[in-house]
Amino acid sequence: MRRLRGSVVSEGLARGEALVVATGEVYVPEGRVAEAMVEREVQRFDRAVAATRRDIEVLRNEARQHLGEMTEIIGTYLAFLGDEATLLGPVRRLVREERYNATYATFRRFSDVSRELEGLPEPLPSRVPDLVDIKRRIIGHLRGGRGPVAELERLRRKVVIIADDLSPTQTAKLDRDKVLAFVTDRGGPASHTAILARHLGIPAVVGLGNVTKAVRSGDHVIVDGMLGEVIVTPDDESVRQFQSKSRKLAASRKKVHLGHGVAHTRDRTEIRILGNIDRGEQVPALQELGIEGVGLFRTEFLFLGRRMPDEEEQRLHYGRLLADMAPHPICIRTMDFGADKWDHRVGGQHEENPFLGMRAIRLSFAHETLFRTQLRAILRASPAGNCRIMFPMIMDVGEFRRAVGILRSVQDELRAEGQAYDPNTKIGAMIEVPSAALTVENLLREVDFLSLGTNDLTQYTLAVDRTNPLVANLFDPHHPSVLRLISDTSEACLRVGCPLSACGEMAGTSDYTPVLIGLGLTTLSMASRRVPLVVPRIAKLHLAECRDLAQAMLAADDAAHARRLLDDFHRKASTRSRR
Repeated sequence: MRRLRGSVVSEGLARGEALVVATGEVYVPEGRVAEAMVEREVQRFDRAVAATRRDIEVLRNEARQHLGEMTEIIGTYLAFLGDEATLLGPVRRLVREERYNATYATFRRFSDVSRELEGLPEPLPSRVPDLVDIKRRIIGHLRGGRGPVAELERLRRKVVIIADDLSPTQTAKLDRDKVLAFVTDRGGPASHTAILARHLGIPAVVGLGNVTKAVRSGDHVIVDGMLGEVIVTPDDESVRQFQSKSRKLAASRKKVHLGHGVAHTRDRTEIRILGNIDRGEQVPALQELGIEGVGLFRTEFLFLGRRMPDEEEQRLHYGRLLADMAPHPICIRTMDFGADKWDHRVGGQHEENPFLGMRAIRLSFAHETLFRTQLRAILRASPAGNCRIMFPMIMDVGEFRRAVGILRSVQDELRAEGQAYDPNTKIGAMIEVPSAALTVENLLREVDFLSLGTNDLTQYTLAVDRTNPLVANLFDPHHPSVLRLISDTSEACLRVGCPLSACGEMAGTSDYTPVLIGLGLTTLSMASRRVPLVVPRIAKLHLAECRDLAQAMLAADDAAHARRLLDDFHRKASTRSRR
């Protein structure tokens, strides 16, 4: 038995037979043509590009029914196929000037660009699978074959896909009834493939490094898409633990329905549950669970298509979303591009450390026209429902005032134009950098509400990039320093009556539920699939016990000590529940 750890990009549990597929690079030996054949080779290349473009158009149309607006991720491929300066033109020059055949010229140029992207900061390396897939498709047409990795498209039994990486087009073609999960050597949470996996509901763990070498087709594997763990040839005890976890998850999903969006602890303390979404299609799943409100709508996913949505397109999208959830609130976070979600059309010059650079609200300030367009769209949509606006990665009250100043200016414009908007729209900020948590008293004099972004708050407090496999094991949200910032923020909000929610990974991780409740959090916002895990845990907790746990963890020496306290709490709770 062997255990491997990676990054969770789509949650869920799966167990079954592994199918190892070759999805990575294709090798083409160097080859040249006679001078008289050069132009014919250029024409062959142009025909292969045209055929590849048709393939992607067909795939996009076929996928539209089950992918919805996420289909536009596939549409981004068309940008590669129209890139004359970086890709297509240089291939033709290699044929004309070096007399390489079209197949090798394609392989060489696309491989060179892929290596360039891999040497840049994330998430540009996450776009390499897209480029590799385009290369494979063009080369396939040049060789007279059909699309790449046909094995994925003709599965005859249920399997766990093991691959070097998967491109968005390969992911979009996966048969949800046959693919139990997929696991890859490479990839990260920012990739288009990860976004599609979450949309399709396929459990996925990526970035394992060597899973294709550790697993053979036919091996029995367990994929724990909650912990980011893959167990190869599991022993009997691991199988029993998996089965128990699966049964509990299935049972909890069937019986969870919140009354008025509220869960209760054993002593009847009310914990409000809100939803995290990035698409309008996710609202019905929240409503089925009885959730009455969205604590985080990630707007950046609207911008992943081949072009920027204009003001009217954004207004229509926000308006539909607000109307569907009305009269319950939707907290719309303004663009949080940067680092793990960076889009090359919005970003600026190369940054050595983008996580500490031009991202989130800073990027909005740097591209104020784009920012104002989004604010206009949100405000114009606001009469359709209960709208709230939240600014990400606010460093201090000065940044919040600057953002609000731009918002007020946009309101003045709309008023002058006779455009309707809700003047009572509440405005808040995310607490996700230590400076904001440490000076939260100043922010509380300005904001209508606050939300804890525990992912960034943890990585900025501990100086740990959670997407970096070299230090990801140090990413500990239970570290006493992180808990102290959460505790201080919670206490400050409680003193002045300011609404506070948690919307990061901690909020949707049942392991941390007693910690957050013990620190004073009474509103948790999470993806719908996390609710069946968190709500049953809440029902087993007692507020006094949670407070005792939180105080003990705050006083812990380090993350390891805090983890032992938390594990001990869960063991005692599990023992009580079996009695």
